[in-house]
Amino acid sequence: MSGLIPTTGVVLAGGKSSRMGGAKEGLDFGGVSLLEYVVDRVAGVFGRVAVVARDAAELPRIEADVFRDCERGSGPLAGICGGLRALETPYAFVCACDMPLVSGEVVRLLWEHAGEGDVVIPRWEKGIEPLHAFYSRACLEPVQRALSAGKRRIVDFFHEVRVVEVGAEELSRVENYQESFVNLNTPGEYQQAVELMKRPGGRARRKG
Repeated sequence: MSGLIPTTGVVLAGGKSSRMGGAKEGLDFGGVSLLEYVVDRVAGVFGRVAVVARDAAELPRIEADVFRDCERGSGPLAGICGGLRALETPYAFVCACDMPLVSGEVVRLLWEHAGEGDVVIPRWEKGIEPLHAFYSRACLEPVQRALSAGKRRIVDFFHEVRVVEVGAEELSRVENYQESFVNLNTPGEYQQAVELMKRPGGRARRKG
């Protein structure tokens, strides 16, 4: 398909959410599971989509390759590791399965900086968004070293790679860019996102 970014979109799934009351990926979102919705959104931007999870058997049915975390119980850093291990392209765009309003416009804006660094990450008024960022294959070994050292924060390997931050001034080229960073941690946030998705002009599910 023309217009797709020639790299891989990686969606991190799995894990329990105490504030949500259970796993998020199976929540209904626009008539499909939340995970399927996000995979579909990401597939509208990238030539390939991969899902990384602790256990594929725990996931709703999806049309995407599924890979395992590098280490069970090590959080999203292990998920990024699993995605980079499966990578067949120079970069991966990594997002979480609880970010259903991910915007192709914002992602393409970040992609404009690919090649400038090993990590291309947005920074806005709430800080950086490490689960809405591009990671190059050069990040794999630093990520593995961080995990081997018992580190779990995504930023724990950043000192070993080139990090490019895309700030709010540039992000504001996309109207309502902040919606792309919405993640669902509570039932209230889930309901708010459902309403944003339903509204006229909202980012509805991509059609066939």
